[in-house]
Amino acid sequence: DGQDHLCIDETVRSDGRLDRAIAHTAASICAAMVDAEVIRMVRIKTGTVKRLQKDLNLYKKEFEEQQNKVDRMKEEGCDEHDIKQQVQVLNETVTMIPDCRQRLEAALIDLKSYLEAEACSEEGEEVESAKKVAADAELVFEE
Repeated sequence: DGQDHLCIDETVRSDGRLDRAIAHTAASICAAMVDAEVIRMVRIKTGTVKRLQKDLNLYKKEFEEQQNKVDRMKEEGCDEHDIKQQVQVLNETVTMIPDCRQRLEAALIDLKSYLEAEACSEEGEEVESAKKVAADAELVFEE
């Protein structure tokens, strides 16, 4: 095995074109590894935005359900203690919405910045999907 490397090394040194071909191949492999890392990061950042958008929508839905429940309990004349407990649950949901919205905004900024800086030369399904997810998430902030 050591002799094979010696022969290859000697051939590389005596043939400049072969040396350039190996350097080009190494550069191609390195570029492919960088591309794979960019795609991996795009997937991670896109997944984060999707998850946070889903969480925000769930908190909004829960808020509406809890508000309806509190209103219904008041109309039905339920025990004041039970209503207070339900209002407390409602308030906990209300406090989660701005926090989730801020995390979504930060993740969206991170994704868009990454797409502009690292993935601008990339094309493909992952990048297109990331751009669509970002556009969908921006609609949340227009509400």
